[in-house]
Amino acid sequence: MVDKLFAQRDPSPDSRLLVPGCGTGNLIKAVQRYCEKNGVTFPSSVAIDIDESVLSETKEAVNDVDVEFQKRDFLMDVSDLGTFNYVIANPPYVGWESIAEEKREAYAYRFETLRKDAPRSSTDMYMLFFEQALNLLADEGRLVIVTPDGFIEPKTAPSPLAELLRDYD
Repeated sequence: MVDKLFAQRDPSPDSRLLVPGCGTGNLIKAVQRYCEKNGVTFPSSVAIDIDESVLSETKEAVNDVDVEFQKRDFLMDVSDLGTFNYVIANPPYVGWESIAEEKREAYAYRFETLRKDAPRSSTDMYMLFFEQALNLLADEGRLVIVTPDGFIEPKTAPSPLAELLRDYD
């Protein structure tokens, strides 16, 4: 994943990296290994997770790199973060029905992938992560995100992500 993220364009000292839903830091560690192996500077990074205990564990595991850890809901307003040259994520795969009603209502107003004509039963939280990450990507930025098979053209229903992705290379 990291090789794809930095393919033909290694991070520079002023690059910014976002790791939403950072979990226990495996992606941060992978970026660190890449930078060490290739002799490039680890980019200034923001790692976000909603779980404080996970963030504490991750802070200890990756304490020797420049990462700002934030406990917050990545799917709410994160416009204060600015834009990022690189985004790498392995978002949670949580079905729409498993999300609390209060959160579903808040998300429904925020995301194009939840437009009214999109079937909610086919919505998964990773789709919202994908859209939010695209919103925070700088011009010429790179996004690498783990997705399930068929995420653009699922067999059960048309994906609103397919339409959203038409604007990106």
